[in-house]
Amino acid sequence: MYLGLPMTGARAPAGGQKKFARLGAEDFVCKLAGPMVEQAFTEFPAAVMALRGRLPLDEGPIGLLGG
Repeated sequence: MYLGLPMTGARAPAGGQKKFARLGAEDFVCKLAGPMVEQAFTEFPAAVMALRGRLPLDEGPIGLLGG
C-alpha cells in the first residue's frame, strides 16, 4: 500500500511546487521534512485501522517500509 506522503502530490501545500521549493530552500528540516514526518506519524494509526478494515490483516504487528 502506498499511502501518499503529506505535503506531496495532491497534498502539496498551497502554492504547489514553488512553495515546496521555497520551504525547502529556507529550512529543509524544520519546514519540510519535520512537518511531513510529524503529519504522517499523526495520520498513521487511522490509516492502519482503515487498512485493517479493508484487507485481511490480523491484529498483530505489520511491516512498514517507507522513505
